[in-house]
Amino acid sequence: MADTLTPALRPDGWTDADLAYRPEVMANAPTWCNHVAVYFELDGSMGIEYSYRHGVVEVAVGATSDSGILTPMDGGARFLFFAGGDGIKVTPDELREYAADLLVAADALELQS
Repeated sequence: MADTLTPALRPDGWTDADLAYRPEVMANAPTWCNHVAVYFELDGSMGIEYSYRHGVVEVAVGATSDSGILTPMDGGARFLFFAGGDGIKVTPDELREYAADLLVAADALELQS
């Protein structure tokens, strides 16, 4: 099952006007999401990352918000990441742990399908 979604109430640098977007950002979080990250672009729009994190596995989808209108990035494609970046050196036991984390992430994504 997905972890409880627990975003920060007021991320660093957010103004009162920025907080007005917060309900819409949270309302559009996928059901499998257990982490939300928000950042501001130079043009004033918001970049949003919705992700599911478990162990070393992260599955994420991005969106942008301009004046409260959310638009999926990359056509709503989900991306897989591993902690530590590319070229992770693994032992057989670590590889088994990755496999177990991937199965948990797959179950979480299936909840939305």
